[in-house]
Amino acid sequence: MKKKEKYYGEVWFSDNQSEKQFCILSFVDDDLVLETNLHSQKSTYKEVQIIGLFTGLGYLTFIDCKIKLSSSGITETRVYQPKYSFVSESHFINPSSLFLTEFYIVNNAIVKWVNHAPWYDSIKNKLTKKEFIDELI
Repeated sequence: MKKKEKYYGEVWFSDNQSEKQFCILSFVDDDLVLETNLHSQKSTYKEVQIIGLFTGLGYLTFIDCKIKLSSSGITETRVYQPKYSFVSESHFINPSSLFLTEFYIVNNAIVKWVNHAPWYDSIKNKLTKKEFIDELI
C-alpha cells in the first residue's frame, strides 16, 4: 500500500456478507482509515471485524476498528480506524486461527530516529558529528 494513494472497494461485516458498501481506504497522519456508509444497527464505538475487497490490493481483513467519525443525515457515514490490517491477494484472513512465522513492521518514526549516519569515523579515528539533533521532539 502506498500512503499517498486512495484505494476503492467494498466492505462488509463478516457476519453479514449480503450488506456490502462502497469504501475509500486512505492514510491520514500515518493511520489507515476507512470511509464508508457501512454501519451496524447497534450503538458501538468500534467494530470487531470488517472485511473488504479493494482494487489494486486484493482481500483485506480489518480488526478492532474504532469509529473516528460518525455522521448522519440523508446518508450515514463512518470513518473507521482499524488497529490491525491483513492483506491477501486470494482470500480473507481468519485472525482467530492465524499463526505467524514471519512478519514485517513499518514504523517510519523509529527509522528516522535510529537511521543516522555514524558519528565516528574509525578510519580517520575522529568524530564526524559532535551534536545530536532530535527532529521528532
